[in-house]
Amino acid sequence: MLPPEEAEAIRRSAFDPALTDPAPGVSHYTNEWIDTSGKRYWIEWTNSVLHDTEGRMAYMVSIGVDISERRAAAEKIRVALHEKELLLQEIYHRVKNNLQMVVSLLTLQARNTDHPQARAALGDSARRIRSMALVHEQLYQSGDLSEINFGSYIGQLIHQIESSHEDAAPRVRIRTEVAPVRLGIETAVPLGLIVNELVTNAYKHAFPDGRGGTIGLCLQPLPGGELELSVSDDGIGLPPGIDPAQFRSLGLRLVSMLAAQLGGELTLSRPPEGGSRFTLRFVPERPEDKRLPASDGSHATRKPVQSAP
Repeated sequence: MLPPEEAEAIRRSAFDPALTDPAPGVSHYTNEWIDTSGKRYWIEWTNSVLHDTEGRMAYMVSIGVDISERRAAAEKIRVALHEKELLLQEIYHRVKNNLQMVVSLLTLQARNTDHPQARAALGDSARRIRSMALVHEQLYQSGDLSEINFGSYIGQLIHQIESSHEDAAPRVRIRTEVAPVRLGIETAVPLGLIVNELVTNAYKHAFPDGRGGTIGLCLQPLPGGELELSVSDDGIGLPPGIDPAQFRSLGLRLVSMLAAQLGGELTLSRPPEGGSRFTLRFVPERPEDKRLPASDGSHATRKPVQSAP
C-alpha cells in the first residue's frame, strides 16, 4: 500500500498524462511500498500505454519489479565508497604531515651544520620532499581525491622555490604558462620533482655574479594526448658538449631518471639567443587507465634523454 499523498502524486505524474497523450509511450518510476506486516519494499514500475485505432487509450500495462535488494546493495556500495574516500583523504593528510616533519628535520639539521656542501645537500633534499608533500596536500583538498589541478600546484611550488632563493628573486623573474590540466598522483609527483629540479638548477647556475634574467616554465597539451613541459632560462647556458645522458649532478640525474619513469622524452637545447631549454614530452597516465605490465613483465617504453643542437 501507498500513503495517499504519494498515490495522488503518482496518479498526476504517471497516469493523468497517459489519458491525454495521443502517442503511445513508456514511463518509469520507483516508489516505496509497505505491506500489511509493515515491511517496506522498493518497486520499480514500467507503464506501457496502448491506444485503439482512434487514438484513445485502450490499455495501460504496469509491471512492477521488487528492487529492494538492489537498492540495499547500492546503498552499501555508496557507504563503503564514502568511507574509502574519507580514509584516502586521511591517508593523504597524514602522508603530507609526515613529509612536512621530514622537511622540518632536514631544515633543522641544515641549520646546525657548518659544512657548506652538507647544508646545501640537506636544503636540496628538503625542497624535493616539500614538492612531494605539496602534491598530497592538493590531493587532500581535491574533491575527487584522484587528481590535482597541476596549474594550481605549479603556482604554489614556484612560490616555495622563490622563497628558498630570496637573494636571487629580485633579479630573476619566473614566467609561467601552464595549461589547466589535471594529473593523477603517479604523474604529478615525478613531474613536480622535475619542475623543482630544473627551476632550482636555473636559479643556482644560470645567473652567476648577480646577473638578472628570466626563467620560463611552460606546460601545454599536444596532439595525441601528449603533454610538453619546457623549462628555459636566458642565462649563461650549459657548457657546450655536455652529454645529457650522463649528467653528473644529482639534480639533473634525478631529472633524467624521472623522465624515464614517466616514459617521456627529455631533450636539452641551447637557443640562439642564449641560455638553455629542457623539454619533456610524455603521455600522462590517467587514474582510470592504469597501465598493466606486458606479458613479458615490461612496462611503458622508456625514451632516451636526447640533446638537441
